[in-house]
Amino acid sequence: MELDATRVLLYGEQLAAKMDFILAEKHDFGTAQKINALFVALPKLTPFGKAEAARYAELLSDRNLLVHHGGTFTLSYLEQAKLTRPELKANAFFHCQIKAKQDVGGAIDCLTGIAKKLLPSSHEALSKYLAENRIQYSGERAQALHFLLWWD
Repeated sequence: MELDATRVLLYGEQLAAKMDFILAEKHDFGTAQKINALFVALPKLTPFGKAEAARYAELLSDRNLLVHHGGTFTLSYLEQAKLTRPELKANAFFHCQIKAKQDVGGAIDCLTGIAKKLLPSSHEALSKYLAENRIQYSGERAQALHFLLWWD
């Protein structure tokens, strides 16, 4: 992986503390599939199961509609929902996405569940890797590793 020299100069002695953020910035975490691919490549984990990936894609699509179009239905959003031509024509650019309190709560619960599953499994995978390679973390790194278990 490449590291931009301007980032090294910018952070200087603090580079070690910012390295993970700088490297993560180069990766695309845009879909459940892309996130799974990154986690399989590094700690050999898959944060999203099939149902979770589908739900995450739905949440991401809704998020993009709200952020980029103010919630107003677009043709591409409605086509993803597999609406018929008359439904597309009647709804696109006229109606908008409305989310109820329970919808937001459900989205939060879904993402919380993924995070609760991912944190301890990431801790376990990283701890195993460190042990297998006889690497010891101390100081801030050991503390950061320990913080992966904060939910428990």
